[in-house]
Amino acid sequence: MEKKALSLILALTLLLSIAPFAFAADAKGLGNFKKANAYDEGRFTDVAAGDWFAQNVIAAYELGLVKGSSDVTFNPKGNITVAETIALASRLHNIYNGGDGKFEQGSPWYQVYVDYATEEKILRDTYRDLNAKISRANFAFVLANALPADALSAINDVPNGTLPDVADDYKADSIYLLYRAGVLTGNDEFGTFNPNSTITRAEVAAIVTRMADKSQRKVISLKKKSTVSAEIFCGALGYANTLFANTSGVKLSDALDETFNYGTTGASLLRAQAFSMVTEFEAARLFAVENGIKLSDADKKELETVKQQQFAAAGGKAEFFAMLAEQGVNEAFYNYLIESQMYYQKASGLFNDGGKYAVDTDGLSASISENCVRVKHILIQADPDDAEKKALAEQLLQKISRGEDFEKLLKEYGEDPGMTSNPGGYVIDSRGFTLDGGQMIQEFTDASVALKVGGVSAVVPTAYGFHIIKRYPIDKAFADSYVAENEAIFKDNALGNMLSEYIGSVVISNRAELEKIDLKSVFGK
Repeated sequence: MEKKALSLILALTLLLSIAPFAFAADAKGLGNFKKANAYDEGRFTDVAAGDWFAQNVIAAYELGLVKGSSDVTFNPKGNITVAETIALASRLHNIYNGGDGKFEQGSPWYQVYVDYATEEKILRDTYRDLNAKISRANFAFVLANALPADALSAINDVPNGTLPDVADDYKADSIYLLYRAGVLTGNDEFGTFNPNSTITRAEVAAIVTRMADKSQRKVISLKKKSTVSAEIFCGALGYANTLFANTSGVKLSDALDETFNYGTTGASLLRAQAFSMVTEFEAARLFAVENGIKLSDADKKELETVKQQQFAAAGGKAEFFAMLAEQGVNEAFYNYLIESQMYYQKASGLFNDGGKYAVDTDGLSASISENCVRVKHILIQADPDDAEKKALAEQLLQKISRGEDFEKLLKEYGEDPGMTSNPGGYVIDSRGFTLDGGQMIQEFTDASVALKVGGVSAVVPTAYGFHIIKRYPIDKAFADSYVAENEAIFKDNALGNMLSEYIGSVVISNRAELEKIDLKSVFGK
Protein backbone atom coordinates (compact mmCIF):
# COMPACT_ATOMS: atom_id res chain seq x y z
CA MET A 1 0.00 0.00 0.00
CA GLU A 2 2.81 2.40 0.90
CA LYS A 3 4.68 1.60 -2.32
CA LYS A 4 1.53 2.27 -4.35
CA ALA A 5 0.97 5.57 -2.55
CA LEU A 6 4.60 6.52 -3.08
CA SER A 7 4.31 5.69 -6.77
CA LEU A 8 1.23 7.90 -7.08
CA ILE A 9 3.02 10.75 -5.32
CA LEU A 10 6.03 10.43 -7.63
CA ALA A 11 3.81 10.29 -10.68
CA LEU A 12 1.88 13.36 -9.53
CA THR A 13 5.13 15.19 -8.78
CA LEU A 14 6.44 14.36 -12.25
CA LEU A 15 3.18 15.48 -13.85
CA LEU A 16 3.21 18.77 -11.99
CA SER A 17 6.83 19.41 -12.96
CA ILE A 18 6.11 18.81 -16.63
CA ALA A 19 2.71 20.46 -16.95
CA PRO A 20 3.76 24.13 -16.61
CA PHE A 21 6.24 23.83 -19.51
CA ALA A 22 3.75 22.10 -21.75
CA PHE A 23 1.12 24.71 -20.95
CA ALA A 24 3.53 27.56 -21.57
CA ALA A 25 4.44 26.14 -24.98
CA ASP A 26 0.78 25.78 -25.94
CA ALA A 27 -0.16 29.17 -24.48
CA LYS A 28 1.99 31.29 -26.77
CA GLY A 29 0.08 33.72 -28.92
CA LEU A 30 -1.56 37.10 -29.30
CA GLY A 31 -4.64 35.65 -27.63
CA ASN A 32 -2.83 36.04 -24.31
CA PHE A 33 -3.23 39.82 -24.48
CA LYS A 34 -6.41 40.29 -22.46
CA LYS A 35 -7.89 43.03 -20.34
CA ALA A 36 -5.92 43.21 -17.09
CA ASN A 37 -6.89 46.68 -15.83
CA ALA A 38 -10.05 48.75 -15.78
CA TYR A 39 -9.77 52.22 -17.28
CA ASP A 40 -12.12 54.58 -15.50
CA GLU A 41 -13.36 57.55 -17.50
CA GLY A 42 -11.15 60.55 -16.85
CA ARG A 43 -8.40 58.49 -15.25
CA PHE A 44 -5.75 60.57 -16.99
CA THR A 45 -6.52 64.27 -17.00
CA ASP A 46 -4.23 64.89 -20.00
CA VAL A 47 -5.97 62.33 -22.25
CA ALA A 48 -9.14 63.84 -23.71
CA ALA A 49 -11.77 61.72 -25.45
CA GLY A 50 -11.16 63.51 -28.76
CA ASP A 51 -7.37 63.08 -28.80
CA TRP A 52 -6.08 60.90 -31.66
CA PHE A 53 -4.24 58.69 -29.16
CA ALA A 54 -7.01 58.37 -26.55
CA GLN A 55 -8.26 54.94 -27.58
CA ASN A 56 -4.70 53.64 -27.86
CA VAL A 57 -3.85 54.81 -24.37
CA ILE A 58 -7.00 53.19 -22.99
CA ALA A 59 -6.32 49.90 -24.80
CA ALA A 60 -2.63 49.76 -23.84
CA TYR A 61 -3.48 50.56 -20.20
CA GLU A 62 -6.21 47.93 -20.05
CA LEU A 63 -3.86 45.31 -21.52
CA GLY A 64 -1.37 46.08 -18.77
CA LEU A 65 1.29 47.29 -21.19
CA VAL A 66 1.58 50.95 -20.14
CA LYS A 67 1.09 52.96 -16.98
CA GLY A 68 0.56 56.62 -16.27
CA SER A 69 3.38 59.03 -15.48
CA SER A 70 1.44 59.54 -12.24
CA ASP A 71 -1.86 58.35 -10.80
CA VAL A 72 -3.78 60.99 -12.75
CA THR A 73 -1.59 61.86 -15.79
CA PHE A 74 -0.24 59.97 -18.78
CA ASN A 75 2.07 62.66 -20.21
CA PRO A 76 1.31 61.84 -23.89
CA LYS A 77 3.84 64.36 -25.22
CA GLY A 78 6.60 63.07 -22.98
CA ASN A 79 9.33 60.80 -24.31
CA ILE A 80 10.15 57.24 -23.40
CA THR A 81 13.58 56.14 -22.20
CA VAL A 82 15.75 53.17 -23.11
CA ALA A 83 14.92 51.48 -19.81
CA GLU A 84 11.18 52.03 -20.25
CA THR A 85 11.40 50.56 -23.75
CA ILE A 86 13.15 47.43 -22.44
CA ALA A 87 10.47 47.08 -19.76
CA LEU A 88 7.73 47.45 -22.33
CA ALA A 89 9.30 44.89 -24.68
CA SER A 90 9.75 42.48 -21.76
CA ARG A 91 6.07 42.76 -20.83
CA LEU A 92 5.02 42.16 -24.44
CA HIS A 93 7.25 39.10 -24.70
CA ASN A 94 6.20 37.73 -21.31
CA ILE A 95 2.46 38.03 -21.91
CA TYR A 96 2.74 36.62 -25.43
CA ASN A 97 4.51 33.58 -24.00
CA GLY A 98 1.88 32.91 -21.34
CA GLY A 99 3.07 35.10 -18.46
CA ASP A 100 1.18 37.88 -16.71
CA GLY A 101 3.61 40.66 -17.66
CA LYS A 102 4.40 41.42 -14.03
CA PHE A 103 7.96 41.67 -12.78
CA GLU A 104 9.29 42.15 -9.25
CA GLN A 105 11.37 45.28 -9.44
CA GLY A 106 14.62 45.75 -7.55
CA SER A 107 17.33 48.38 -7.65
CA PRO A 108 17.67 49.90 -10.10
CA TRP A 109 14.03 49.41 -10.99
CA TYR A 110 14.77 48.36 -14.57
CA GLN A 111 17.39 45.68 -13.83
CA VAL A 112 14.86 42.85 -13.77
CA TYR A 113 13.69 43.84 -17.24
CA VAL A 114 17.23 44.13 -18.59
CA ASP A 115 18.03 40.65 -17.25
CA TYR A 116 14.88 39.20 -18.76
CA ALA A 117 15.37 40.94 -22.12
CA THR A 118 18.97 39.78 -22.28
CA GLU A 119 18.11 36.18 -21.47
CA GLU A 120 15.26 36.09 -23.98
CA LYS A 121 17.43 37.75 -26.67
CA ILE A 122 15.13 40.76 -26.88
CA LEU A 123 18.03 43.07 -26.12
CA ARG A 124 20.51 42.79 -28.96
CA ASP A 125 22.44 46.01 -28.58
CA THR A 126 24.38 47.77 -25.83
CA TYR A 127 23.03 51.00 -24.37
CA ARG A 128 25.33 53.01 -22.11
CA ASP A 129 22.68 55.25 -20.56
CA LEU A 130 19.43 53.42 -19.90
CA ASN A 131 17.83 56.59 -18.57
CA ALA A 132 18.41 58.43 -21.84
CA LYS A 133 15.54 59.13 -24.21
CA ILE A 134 15.41 56.42 -26.86
CA SER A 135 15.42 57.16 -30.58
CA ARG A 136 12.64 55.90 -32.80
CA ALA A 137 15.06 53.56 -34.60
CA ASN A 138 16.26 51.99 -31.36
CA PHE A 139 12.70 51.73 -30.05
CA ALA A 140 11.66 49.78 -33.16
CA PHE A 141 14.79 47.61 -32.97
CA VAL A 142 14.04 46.56 -29.38
CA LEU A 143 10.30 46.18 -29.80
CA ALA A 144 10.51 44.07 -32.96
CA ASN A 145 12.40 41.43 -30.95
CA ALA A 146 9.61 41.16 -28.38
CA LEU A 147 7.37 39.05 -30.61
CA PRO A 148 8.24 36.24 -33.05
CA ALA A 149 8.10 36.92 -36.78
CA ASP A 150 4.90 34.92 -37.27
CA ALA A 151 3.12 37.24 -34.82
CA LEU A 152 4.13 40.15 -37.06
CA SER A 153 2.98 38.79 -40.41
CA ALA A 154 3.03 41.22 -43.34
CA ILE A 155 -0.13 43.02 -44.41
CA ASN A 156 1.70 45.79 -46.32
CA ASP A 157 4.09 45.74 -49.25
CA VAL A 158 6.97 47.88 -47.99
CA PRO A 159 10.23 46.50 -49.42
CA ASN A 160 13.53 47.39 -47.78
CA GLY A 161 14.83 50.59 -49.31
CA THR A 162 11.36 52.13 -49.66
CA LEU A 163 11.37 54.46 -46.68
CA PRO A 164 13.01 57.79 -47.53
CA ASP A 165 14.97 58.24 -44.29
CA VAL A 166 15.79 54.72 -43.08
CA ALA A 167 19.44 53.80 -43.62
CA ASP A 168 20.45 50.33 -44.75
CA ASP A 169 21.93 49.26 -41.40
CA TYR A 170 21.37 46.50 -38.85
CA LYS A 171 18.23 48.19 -37.49
CA ALA A 172 16.52 48.52 -40.88
CA ASP A 173 15.10 45.00 -40.96
CA SER A 174 13.29 45.56 -37.66
CA ILE A 175 11.82 48.86 -38.84
CA TYR A 176 10.63 47.38 -42.12
CA LEU A 177 9.22 44.34 -40.31
CA LEU A 178 6.98 46.62 -38.23
CA TYR A 179 5.92 48.67 -41.28
CA ARG A 180 5.00 45.52 -43.18
CA ALA A 181 3.05 44.25 -40.17
CA GLY A 182 1.02 47.48 -39.97
CA VAL A 183 2.49 48.39 -36.58
CA LEU A 184 4.40 51.44 -37.88
CA THR A 185 2.90 53.77 -40.49
CA GLY A 186 5.27 56.71 -40.73
CA ASN A 187 4.62 60.43 -40.39
CA ASP A 188 3.48 61.25 -43.92
CA GLU A 189 2.35 59.76 -47.22
CA PHE A 190 5.90 58.58 -47.94
CA GLY A 191 6.25 56.67 -44.67
CA THR A 192 8.93 59.02 -43.32
CA PHE A 193 10.10 57.52 -40.02
CA ASN A 194 12.44 60.13 -38.47
CA PRO A 195 14.66 57.36 -37.04
CA ASN A 196 16.89 59.66 -35.00
CA SER A 197 14.07 61.57 -33.32
CA THR A 198 12.65 60.69 -29.93
CA ILE A 199 9.28 58.98 -29.61
CA THR A 200 6.34 60.23 -27.55
CA ARG A 201 4.34 58.21 -25.05
CA ALA A 202 1.22 58.76 -27.18
CA GLU A 203 2.97 57.18 -30.17
CA VAL A 204 4.18 54.34 -27.97
CA ALA A 205 0.63 53.60 -26.85
CA ALA A 206 -0.51 53.32 -30.48
CA ILE A 207 2.41 51.08 -31.43
CA VAL A 208 2.14 48.62 -28.53
CA THR A 209 -1.62 48.36 -29.02
CA ARG A 210 -1.01 47.29 -32.62
CA MET A 211 1.67 44.87 -31.47
CA ALA A 212 -0.77 43.14 -29.13
CA ASP A 213 -3.98 43.43 -31.18
CA LYS A 214 -3.88 42.49 -34.87
CA SER A 215 -7.21 44.21 -35.51
CA GLN A 216 -5.58 47.56 -34.74
CA ARG A 217 -2.83 47.19 -37.32
CA LYS A 218 -2.93 49.57 -40.27
CA VAL A 219 -2.99 48.82 -43.98
CA ILE A 220 -0.95 51.48 -45.75
CA SER A 221 -0.09 52.35 -49.33
CA LEU A 222 2.94 54.58 -49.36
CA LYS A 223 3.79 57.15 -51.96
CA LYS A 224 7.32 57.04 -53.34
CA LYS A 225 9.28 60.21 -52.71
CA SER A 226 11.64 61.47 -55.35
CA THR A 227 13.53 64.67 -56.07
CA VAL A 228 14.57 65.98 -59.48
CA SER A 229 17.11 68.79 -59.87
CA ALA A 230 16.15 71.99 -61.64
CA GLU A 231 18.85 71.39 -64.27
CA ILE A 232 17.50 67.94 -65.10
CA PHE A 233 13.95 69.30 -65.25
CA CYS A 234 15.01 72.06 -67.65
CA GLY A 235 16.49 69.36 -69.89
CA ALA A 236 13.21 67.43 -69.66
CA LEU A 237 11.33 70.56 -70.71
CA GLY A 238 13.57 70.92 -73.75
CA TYR A 239 13.22 67.27 -74.71
CA ALA A 240 9.43 67.37 -74.24
CA ASN A 241 9.32 70.44 -76.48
CA THR A 242 11.18 68.57 -79.23
CA LEU A 243 9.00 65.45 -78.94
CA PHE A 244 5.80 67.51 -79.13
CA ALA A 245 7.09 69.36 -82.18
CA ASN A 246 8.01 66.07 -83.91
CA THR A 247 4.53 64.62 -83.42
CA SER A 248 2.33 67.70 -83.83
CA GLY A 249 4.44 70.15 -85.80
CA VAL A 250 4.00 72.75 -83.03
CA LYS A 251 6.91 74.03 -80.91
CA LEU A 252 5.36 74.75 -77.56
CA SER A 253 8.34 76.96 -76.71
CA ASP A 254 7.00 79.35 -79.38
CA ALA A 255 3.46 79.15 -78.01
CA LEU A 256 3.89 79.32 -74.25
CA ASP A 257 1.02 81.78 -73.78
CA GLU A 258 -1.27 80.34 -76.43
CA THR A 259 -4.38 78.43 -75.39
CA PHE A 260 -4.89 74.88 -76.62
CA ASN A 261 -7.56 72.29 -75.85
CA TYR A 262 -9.58 72.68 -72.65
CA GLY A 263 -8.07 76.09 -72.00
CA THR A 264 -4.56 74.69 -71.43
CA THR A 265 -1.68 76.98 -72.31
CA GLY A 266 1.44 75.87 -74.14
CA ALA A 267 3.45 76.40 -70.97
CA SER A 268 1.10 74.15 -68.97
CA LEU A 269 1.25 71.44 -71.62
CA LEU A 270 5.03 71.55 -71.64
CA ARG A 271 5.31 71.34 -67.85
CA ALA A 272 2.84 68.44 -67.75
CA GLN A 273 4.81 66.47 -70.34
CA ALA A 274 8.12 67.13 -68.60
CA PHE A 275 6.72 66.02 -65.23
CA SER A 276 5.24 62.91 -66.84
CA MET A 277 8.62 62.09 -68.36
CA VAL A 278 10.70 62.43 -65.19
CA THR A 279 8.04 60.61 -63.16
CA GLU A 280 8.35 57.61 -65.49
CA PHE A 281 12.14 57.65 -65.16
CA GLU A 282 11.89 57.93 -61.38
CA ALA A 283 9.44 55.02 -61.28
CA ALA A 284 11.97 52.80 -63.09
CA ARG A 285 14.77 53.87 -60.75
CA LEU A 286 12.73 53.44 -57.57
CA PHE A 287 11.41 50.06 -58.70
CA ALA A 288 14.97 48.90 -59.29
CA VAL A 289 16.28 50.26 -55.99
CA GLU A 290 13.40 48.78 -53.98
CA ASN A 291 14.27 45.42 -55.47
CA GLY A 292 17.88 45.65 -54.34
CA ILE A 293 19.33 46.91 -57.61
CA LYS A 294 22.15 49.43 -57.46
CA LEU A 295 24.49 50.72 -60.11
CA SER A 296 27.82 49.01 -59.46
CA ASP A 297 31.22 50.40 -60.36
CA ALA A 298 31.15 48.11 -63.40
CA ASP A 299 27.79 49.58 -64.45
CA LYS A 300 29.10 53.11 -64.09
CA LYS A 301 32.16 52.18 -66.10
CA GLU A 302 29.92 50.78 -68.82
CA LEU A 303 27.93 54.03 -68.90
CA GLU A 304 31.14 55.99 -69.24
CA THR A 305 32.22 53.76 -72.13
CA VAL A 306 28.88 54.42 -73.88
CA LYS A 307 29.36 58.15 -73.42
CA GLN A 308 32.86 58.09 -74.88
CA GLN A 309 31.67 56.11 -77.87
CA GLN A 310 28.89 58.61 -78.52
CA PHE A 311 31.29 61.54 -78.12
CA ALA A 312 33.66 59.97 -80.62
CA ALA A 313 30.88 59.33 -83.12
CA ALA A 314 29.87 63.01 -82.94
CA GLY A 315 33.44 64.26 -83.37
CA GLY A 316 34.00 65.17 -79.71
CA LYS A 317 32.22 65.90 -76.45
CA ALA A 318 31.51 69.55 -77.30
CA GLU A 319 30.11 68.60 -80.69
CA PHE A 320 27.96 65.89 -79.13
CA PHE A 321 26.32 68.22 -76.61
CA ALA A 322 25.92 70.93 -79.25
CA MET A 323 23.95 68.39 -81.27
CA LEU A 324 21.84 67.49 -78.23
CA ALA A 325 21.24 71.17 -77.46
CA GLU A 326 19.48 71.44 -80.81
CA GLN A 327 17.05 68.84 -79.45
CA GLY A 328 16.62 70.79 -76.22
CA VAL A 329 18.68 68.31 -74.17
CA ASN A 330 21.32 69.52 -71.71
CA GLU A 331 24.17 67.49 -70.23
CA ALA A 332 22.42 66.92 -66.88
CA PHE A 333 19.35 65.45 -68.53
CA TYR A 334 21.47 63.31 -70.86
CA ASN A 335 23.30 61.77 -67.89
CA TYR A 336 20.00 61.28 -66.10
CA LEU A 337 18.48 59.64 -69.18
CA ILE A 338 21.19 57.04 -69.76
CA GLU A 339 21.37 56.23 -66.04
CA SER A 340 17.59 55.71 -65.99
CA GLN A 341 17.92 53.41 -68.98
CA MET A 342 20.53 51.38 -67.10
CA TYR A 343 18.18 50.99 -64.13
CA TYR A 344 15.41 49.89 -66.50
CA GLN A 345 17.70 47.38 -68.18
CA LYS A 346 18.81 45.89 -64.86
CA ALA A 347 15.23 45.80 -63.55
CA SER A 348 14.15 43.78 -66.59
CA GLY A 349 16.41 40.98 -65.31
CA LEU A 350 13.94 40.47 -62.45
CA PHE A 351 11.55 39.00 -65.01
CA ASN A 352 14.00 36.39 -66.32
CA ASP A 353 13.68 32.73 -65.40
CA GLY A 354 14.45 32.39 -61.72
CA GLY A 355 13.97 36.13 -61.12
CA LYS A 356 11.70 37.61 -58.48
CA TYR A 357 9.01 38.36 -61.06
CA ALA A 358 9.79 35.59 -63.55
CA VAL A 359 7.22 35.45 -66.33
CA ASP A 360 5.03 32.35 -66.13
CA THR A 361 5.57 31.08 -69.67
CA ASP A 362 3.40 27.98 -69.13
CA GLY A 363 0.56 30.17 -67.91
CA LEU A 364 0.99 32.53 -70.87
CA SER A 365 0.91 29.63 -73.28
CA ALA A 366 -2.31 28.29 -71.77
CA SER A 367 -3.89 31.77 -71.73
CA ILE A 368 -3.08 32.34 -75.39
CA SER A 369 -4.58 28.98 -76.34
CA GLU A 370 -7.78 29.69 -74.42
CA ASN A 371 -8.32 33.42 -74.96
CA CYS A 372 -6.80 34.39 -78.30
CA VAL A 373 -7.37 33.80 -82.00
CA ARG A 374 -4.70 33.47 -84.70
CA VAL A 375 -5.46 34.94 -88.11
CA LYS A 376 -3.83 35.78 -91.41
CA HIS A 377 -5.33 38.07 -93.99
CA ILE A 378 -4.98 39.14 -97.55
CA LEU A 379 -5.13 42.94 -97.61
CA ILE A 380 -5.85 44.84 -100.77
CA GLN A 381 -4.95 48.40 -99.88
CA ALA A 382 -7.52 50.86 -101.18
CA ASP A 383 -10.01 53.54 -100.31
CA PRO A 384 -13.32 52.07 -99.13
CA ASP A 385 -15.09 53.32 -102.27
CA ASP A 386 -12.55 51.85 -104.74
CA ALA A 387 -14.77 49.54 -106.77
CA GLU A 388 -11.94 48.06 -108.80
CA LYS A 389 -9.95 46.95 -105.76
CA LYS A 390 -13.09 45.64 -104.11
CA ALA A 391 -13.79 43.56 -107.20
CA LEU A 392 -10.26 42.14 -107.01
CA ALA A 393 -10.84 41.15 -103.40
CA GLU A 394 -14.10 39.44 -104.36
CA GLN A 395 -12.31 37.51 -107.15
CA LEU A 396 -9.66 36.31 -104.67
CA LEU A 397 -12.37 35.17 -102.27
CA GLN A 398 -14.00 33.15 -105.09
CA LYS A 399 -10.65 31.50 -105.84
CA ILE A 400 -10.30 30.52 -102.19
CA SER A 401 -13.85 29.18 -102.20
CA ARG A 402 -12.94 27.00 -105.23
CA GLY A 403 -10.05 25.52 -103.24
CA GLU A 404 -7.06 27.61 -104.26
CA ASP A 405 -4.33 27.81 -101.63
CA PHE A 406 -4.84 30.76 -99.24
CA GLU A 407 -1.14 30.99 -98.44
CA LYS A 408 -0.21 31.19 -102.12
CA LEU A 409 -2.71 33.97 -102.76
CA LEU A 410 -1.57 35.79 -99.64
CA LYS A 411 2.01 35.75 -100.83
CA GLU A 412 1.02 36.91 -104.32
CA TYR A 413 -1.58 39.59 -103.50
CA GLY A 414 -1.25 40.54 -99.83
CA GLU A 415 -0.16 44.11 -99.16
CA ASP A 416 0.19 44.09 -95.37
CA PRO A 417 3.91 44.11 -94.44
CA GLY A 418 2.87 42.73 -91.05
CA MET A 419 2.27 39.35 -92.65
CA THR A 420 5.97 39.21 -93.50
CA SER A 421 7.11 40.15 -90.00
CA ASN A 422 4.48 37.85 -88.45
CA PRO A 423 4.59 34.76 -90.67
CA GLY A 424 2.57 32.76 -88.15
CA GLY A 425 -0.21 35.32 -88.29
CA TYR A 426 -1.60 37.85 -85.88
CA VAL A 427 -2.48 36.61 -82.41
CA ILE A 428 -5.19 38.84 -80.90
CA ASP A 429 -7.56 38.67 -77.97
CA SER A 430 -11.32 39.25 -78.16
CA ARG A 431 -10.77 43.02 -78.05
CA GLY A 432 -8.25 42.97 -80.87
CA PHE A 433 -5.17 43.66 -78.73
CA THR A 434 -1.87 42.28 -79.98
CA LEU A 435 1.22 41.24 -78.04
CA ASP A 436 2.98 44.59 -78.45
CA GLY A 437 0.01 46.52 -77.07
CA GLY A 438 -1.40 47.51 -80.44
CA GLN A 439 -5.05 47.03 -81.33
CA MET A 440 -6.70 45.96 -84.53
CA ILE A 441 -9.55 48.06 -85.88
CA GLN A 442 -12.98 46.92 -84.77
CA GLU A 443 -14.18 45.54 -88.12
CA PHE A 444 -11.10 43.36 -88.42
CA THR A 445 -11.43 42.15 -84.82
CA ASP A 446 -15.14 41.33 -85.10
CA ALA A 447 -14.65 39.34 -88.31
CA SER A 448 -11.64 37.46 -86.88
CA VAL A 449 -13.29 36.47 -83.61
CA ALA A 450 -16.45 35.34 -85.39
CA LEU A 451 -14.57 32.78 -87.50
CA LYS A 452 -14.20 29.14 -86.60
CA VAL A 453 -10.77 27.55 -86.94
CA GLY A 454 -10.11 27.04 -90.66
CA GLY A 455 -12.87 29.46 -91.64
CA VAL A 456 -12.46 32.28 -94.15
CA SER A 457 -14.32 35.57 -93.88
CA ALA A 458 -16.22 37.47 -96.50
CA VAL A 459 -14.50 40.57 -97.86
CA VAL A 460 -14.14 42.97 -94.91
CA PRO A 461 -13.92 46.67 -95.86
CA THR A 462 -11.99 48.97 -93.49
CA ALA A 463 -10.17 52.28 -93.70
CA TYR A 464 -7.08 50.33 -94.80
CA GLY A 465 -8.72 48.58 -97.73
CA PHE A 466 -10.31 45.16 -98.24
CA HIS A 467 -9.45 42.13 -96.12
CA ILE A 468 -9.95 38.40 -96.55
CA ILE A 469 -9.28 36.79 -93.18
CA LYS A 470 -8.56 33.16 -92.32
CA ARG A 471 -8.45 31.76 -88.80
CA TYR A 472 -5.71 29.30 -87.89
CA PRO A 473 -5.54 26.95 -84.89
CA ILE A 474 -3.61 27.72 -81.71
CA ASP A 475 -2.51 24.34 -80.45
CA LYS A 476 -0.08 23.83 -77.57
CA ALA A 477 2.90 23.51 -79.90
CA PHE A 478 2.15 26.85 -81.57
CA ALA A 479 1.40 28.59 -78.26
CA ASP A 480 4.64 27.34 -76.69
CA SER A 481 6.63 28.36 -79.73
CA TYR A 482 4.92 31.78 -79.86
CA VAL A 483 5.71 32.46 -76.20
CA ALA A 484 9.32 31.34 -76.61
CA GLU A 485 9.86 33.53 -79.68
CA ASN A 486 8.32 36.57 -78.03
CA GLU A 487 9.50 36.01 -74.45
CA ALA A 488 11.47 39.25 -74.42
CA ILE A 489 8.34 41.21 -75.33
CA PHE A 490 6.30 39.44 -72.66
CA LYS A 491 8.95 40.32 -70.07
CA ASP A 492 9.07 43.92 -71.22
CA ASN A 493 5.27 44.13 -71.04
CA ALA A 494 5.32 42.67 -67.52
CA LEU A 495 7.88 45.25 -66.41
CA GLY A 496 5.90 48.01 -68.12
CA ASN A 497 2.70 46.96 -66.35
CA MET A 498 4.44 46.96 -62.99
CA LEU A 499 6.01 50.35 -63.60
CA SER A 500 2.59 51.72 -64.56
CA GLU A 501 1.48 50.91 -61.02
CA TYR A 502 4.58 52.59 -59.60
CA ILE A 503 4.07 55.74 -61.63
CA GLY A 504 0.82 56.43 -59.80
CA SER A 505 2.59 56.39 -56.45
CA VAL A 506 5.68 58.45 -57.35
CA VAL A 507 5.64 62.00 -56.03
CA ILE A 508 8.20 64.57 -57.12
CA SER A 509 8.71 66.14 -53.71
CA ASN A 510 10.13 69.43 -55.03
CA ARG A 511 7.47 69.82 -57.71
CA ALA A 512 6.33 73.19 -56.33
CA GLU A 513 9.83 74.61 -56.82
CA LEU A 514 10.10 73.15 -60.32
CA GLU A 515 6.71 74.66 -61.22
CA LYS A 516 8.18 78.10 -60.54
CA ILE A 517 10.86 77.76 -63.25
CA ASP A 518 10.37 80.52 -65.81
CA LEU A 519 9.89 78.74 -69.14
CA LYS A 520 10.56 81.90 -71.14
CA SER A 521 14.01 82.07 -69.56
CA VAL A 522 14.60 78.39 -70.27
CA PHE A 523 13.86 78.88 -73.97
CA GLY A 524 15.38 82.36 -74.26
CA LYS A 525 12.12 84.14 -74.95
